[in-house]
Formats: sequence, structure tokens, C-alpha cells
Amino acid sequence: MAHRLSGSADRAFIMGGVAAQALADRQGARARLDRLMDLMDGAPTEGPPRALVASVVEQIATEMLATRSNLADILGPSLDHGATLAALVRMVAPKEVERLIALDPRTGLLTPPVDGPAARLGSRIAAGDFPRVSAALARFITRELSSSRRLRPADPAGEIDILRTLAMALTAASGRLLSLEEVQNAFVDRSRSLVTPDFVASYVQSCATVLAEAEHLTRLCENVTGAANKRAAARWLSGCVKSVRLEAELRQSTPGGPNASQKLLTLARLQRSVRAVQLGEIDEREIAASIGTLGGTLEADAGLISQIARASAAVTQKLGVLLRMAAGETAPLGPAADRARTEALRMLRASEVKDALSVEPEASAALNALMPAAGIRL
Repeated sequence: MAHRLSGSADRAFIMGGVAAQALADRQGARARLDRLMDLMDGAPTEGPPRALVASVVEQIATEMLATRSNLADILGPSLDHGATLAALVRMVAPKEVERLIALDPRTGLLTPPVDGPAARLGSRIAAGDFPRVSAALARFITRELSSSRRLRPADPAGEIDILRTLAMALTAASGRLLSLEEVQNAFVDRSRSLVTPDFVASYVQSCATVLAEAEHLTRLCENVTGAANKRAAARWLSGCVKSVRLEAELRQSTPGGPNASQKLLTLARLQRSVRAVQLGEIDEREIAASIGTLGGTLEADAGLISQIARASAAVTQKLGVLLRMAAGETAPLGPAADRARTEALRMLRASEVKDALSVEPEASAALNALMPAAGIRL
């Protein structure tokens, strides 16, 4: 039929009727997409006849995939909105998504598998067929990301996970489906919804402690994009870190709970996380300083550095503990780290300490490696 219609003025109209007849006995979008892929399998291999079949199939497929109910039928009715978008990305960019899964298997857990007619369509798109379908789906994905519709309404933490997965997949496919600027703009728009009071409240609602809330908010800062959104997320984190609730929680001693050293270690990790999430310079400095001040208060309450200095342990062990605190490894940078550095310097200048280090070259070398990070130059 395609060969016979070559050159006919009505070729597209007639081929459209052929496709419609082929779909007449198929119920549901999944079955119809499967039949459309059958038509492509039987199409001529090249030239205008193949282009005639492909254009008709592509037009019908584009219209089918523009309807939400059809997407649910094709990709699976159990998928939430975020999983549907992830499945669409996997369908239109199968090679890029498979490479991401190979690099990070967790991506595969968040990206639903695509099978049946959807996988067949994805293979055709990957081979260069149906550019209008892939362009329409790419526009649909970015439009949905820019909307206010929640990706996972009942799971705010899961919403951040699926958003991160979508960001990686679309960035990997940028240049073919969308420009990098279009991808970035879509995620800036989506990030606005992550820093609203309603979302933040639901996101931290399950946190059992204020410290866990601060850790959650640090992760929120990491996963939003756009300068304004970063600042908004930083304000939420700053409010939590500077709150009386967090200070009261950490200064309170509970039987079987973490001791002062463990709390300082947790604050050091939190401070390093804050420095790694690429907040603005002012926000990062203020939040990190607040964490450091809180660490100094905890250390002073416990008298931890004095305890270390008076301990009966070997001098190399005590110096190792102090230098790690001073370097920000086991205590946040700030007053506690400064006091640890001062005590370490006092010990290093003592003649008996120098004598002890001279007879333990391996321990001395390990301590020398820690000194630059601790801000000590001898």
C-alpha cells in the first residue's frame, strides 16, 4: 500500500485510514500502541514509502501519549506522577538511563522498568525514529516539572529522591531531547515548590528529633536549584540550626542517649554537609558558624577537652583526638575546635611530649599528617 501510494496527493489521508482500520479492533492505549509498532515493523525499510507509514504512526502515537489516561494504560496504572515521568524519561532516553543505572544502581530502583509497546516505542526513538514523539514527550515532562502538581503527594522525602533521579536522567539526555538550559529552568521551577511552608512542614514532620530535622533540611538545600530557591532553603535550615529547640535538645542528657563526643561528631558531619551543598557564601558562613557555636557550648558543658588533657591515655592518643577535633573531623569548626587546637599546641610544646614523640616515629608521622588540617604549623 505504501509503495502504491507514492506520489498520490491523498497518500497521507489513505494511509491514515489504513492505520485507523488496523486499530479498530484494539481496546485501550497499550494495545493500540502495540499495533502501531506492528505497522512500523511491517513498513518499507527506506525511502518515501517508509516515511509515509512513519508519519501516520507518529501522528497517532503523539496524540495518544498526550492524554494522561493513555499514559497510565501504557506505562502502568499503579505509578504515581513522579514515577510516570521517570518512566517517560526512560522510554525516550533508554540508553542514557541505562548508563546512569550502571553507574548508580539506586537510579534503577527509582526508575520504573518500561516494557511491552512502551519499550518498543523507546527502541524506535533511540534509533532516531519519531522525533516529534520524543519532542512532545520532552515538552510534556518539562511542563509537568514546572507545574505545581506534586510528584509524590504522600511522600515528601520520596519526592526529592524522584526529582533528583529525573534531574540526572534529563541532564544526561540534554542536547538530544532538550537543551541544558531548558532542563535547568524546569528544575528551578520545580524547586520553588520544595521551599514552600506546606512542603517543608510535611517534609520534616516525620523527624523524631530537631537534629534530624536539620539533617533533612540540609538535604533539601542540596537538592533545590536556582539562587532564590537556595536562599529560601537556607533560611529554613538557618532557622532550625539557630533555634532554641536544637540547643535544648543537644544540651539535654538522656540515659542511653548519645554522649558529648557523639553529639560533636554529628554536628561536625552536619557542618561539612552544609559546606558541601553549595549555598551562597553568606548563608553557608552563617549556618556553619551557628553549628560551630553550638558545638562550643556542648564541649564547654561537658568539659571534654579538659577531660582529654587529664586522661591517663598515651600522649600520642590524646594528641590524635585533639587534632581531629581541631581539624573539624570530630567536632564542628568553631570554639570547640579552637580550644582543641590550643590544647594540642600546649601539649606539643611540652618537653616530655617532644621526648615521647621522638621515640615513636610512626605515631609522630601520623600526627604530623593531621597538623595542617588542624591549622597547626610547628
